[in-house]
Amino acid sequence: MLAVASGMIAWHAADVHQLSVRPDGTTSGTRPTPRVVAGVPEGYADSPEGARQAAMGFVQIEAGSLMAHPDAYRAAWQEMCTPDYYASQGRARAEEVLTQQEAINHLISNAANGQPVYERAVPLTATLASGGAATASVRTWSLLIQHPGDGPTTVTFAAGIVELRWTDGTWKLDGGSGLSTLGDGTSGALQLSAGPGLPGYLDSGEAR
Repeated sequence: MLAVASGMIAWHAADVHQLSVRPDGTTSGTRPTPRVVAGVPEGYADSPEGARQAAMGFVQIEAGSLMAHPDAYRAAWQEMCTPDYYASQGRARAEEVLTQQEAINHLISNAANGQPVYERAVPLTATLASGGAATASVRTWSLLIQHPGDGPTTVTFAAGIVELRWTDGTWKLDGGSGLSTLGDGTSGALQLSAGPGLPGYLDSGEAR
């Protein structure tokens, strides 16, 4: 059952495990076997919680250690995207990230030269904004920790919206980004005295 609370869509916990038959004969609410393919965790449950977990996992791929290894990063993007999204935008998005990281941080060349580099996204919240029969839109808020090898370690906040589609028995990325700025003051550099504010939707009590 879907319920609207403070402008957000929430699933009642009692309904998470309820199975329903899709038009293609598959069922929702199922829990596939967890696995890792091309560095991408898969086998998330076909449920609101599974969508949240998938979104957080994809954010950690988008801004993670594979960024220093271009071929592996490209393979991970191809695996985590729906085929249509990868062909239309996902492939270009992966190349854009790699180009930016090398231009700004020299991440790829520094790693190739043996310098210690570190990239990690730490999801803080993932909140289901909407969901359909085979889709989900998840708002994420994360800490990004970066050490490019020849510069200072930086920590920034990043807010985004991850669009998911249930494909081939698992959630796949079908649009959006965990690193896109929402323009609501929740993305930016972390400062000890005064950093970006909390996303407004956290006040709804629905974020976890």
